[in-house]
Amino acid sequence: MKGELPVPYIVAIVIAIIVIALLVVFFLLYYNQSTNVSSETICRTKEVSYCTQWAMTGYDIDKQPGSKAFSEWAPDCASYSWAKSVSMTACKALLNPLPTS
Repeated sequence: MKGELPVPYIVAIVIAIIVIALLVVFFLLYYNQSTNVSSETICRTKEVSYCTQWAMTGYDIDKQPGSKAFSEWAPDCASYSWAKSVSMTACKALLNPLPTS
């Protein structure tokens, strides 16, 4: 029986392919979840940047970064509920979390 693969080798190859496929699916699902968390983290960072730039103008409503509200300035963050409520009060609270006496 020269040149023929024994059945155990074929079974081992099939099992190895299935295991590799499962690992790839698991990795892709995990990677997708972690990028969603990172997206919100990036948006929070953009919020701090927006508020910092706006604070440097003394919160002048006419000098908002890009002359836009945050949800327009960072449209990729508009899907988060908190992004629609970024205001002068929210920025002040974000940049100065402790009350001053």
